[in-house]
Amino acid sequence: MEELKDAREERSVCWASCRTSSSSVDDMTTPLFLHRKKIEGIFFFLSVSQLSLPAMNFPPFEQPLFDPNQAELLEEAERAKNSSIPFHNPFDVNSYPITNPPIFDSTMTVPYTTDGVPRRRRISISNGQIGQIVSHEAYFAEDLDVPPEFESRPQTSVIEPPPPPPPQPQPQLPVEIAGVPPPNHQLIYNNEVIYNPENGPIPGTAAWKKERLLERNRIAASKCRQRKKQEQVQIQNNIAKMEKELKKKDAKIAELEYTVELLKASIKSCIEDGNTDRLKQFI
Repeated sequence: MEELKDAREERSVCWASCRTSSSSVDDMTTPLFLHRKKIEGIFFFLSVSQLSLPAMNFPPFEQPLFDPNQAELLEEAERAKNSSIPFHNPFDVNSYPITNPPIFDSTMTVPYTTDGVPRRRRISISNGQIGQIVSHEAYFAEDLDVPPEFESRPQTSVIEPPPPPPPQPQPQLPVEIAGVPPPNHQLIYNNEVIYNPENGPIPGTAAWKKERLLERNRIAASKCRQRKKQEQVQIQNNIAKMEKELKKKDAKIAELEYTVELLKASIKSCIEDGNTDRLKQFI
């Protein structure tokens, strides 16, 4: 603050000296007058720069909510509402977001309500506008006043288009089975007959090669099935034969076991009786 006071005193002294020196000069364009103005500007800048003002945090630049054009439109709409003459408003500020104004003035065809307030056009986020007109109260709840000259006009008759003819039933084509062409149908490829329903595919063509390949596959598959059946029959015969042999062997084993038991019993009885002559029969 003391520095500011000193600067102000110096400015007042300099200003007084300039006044005394230039009292006899009346022309505002003299060099002395310009020099005095320059000195005053320098001292004023120094005095302002030396002030210790508190730091001010200004908010970042933001787009104003309402531009001058919108303010003018609001004023005109208010004046038109107060008067009996309806005013055409290109778009309602309250019905549109500030960041998404209408792309073009499409509200020329929007009708007005009975109160003189234009109906709002709903905005879509995807494409910008939707052709659906809505009102604050209801969707066309009240009919507009139609002048009598329009009511007396006869309604023009609308010519309805003739009904389309009924679809004619189309003939059903024969269904192809397993890629085989229908009978009595000739196939042509590259101006060449590749299939004849009477004689079959022409030799050398792609259809003929494909038919031969399919025929070989069918023959190989049938042979494979027959071979499997023969193998199964042979396996079943072998199983039945082995089962019979096993039964015979089981019977032979049972007979031999019975014979061994008899011999054991005879030998035991001979030993107990002490008859050695009888044992000679078994030896």
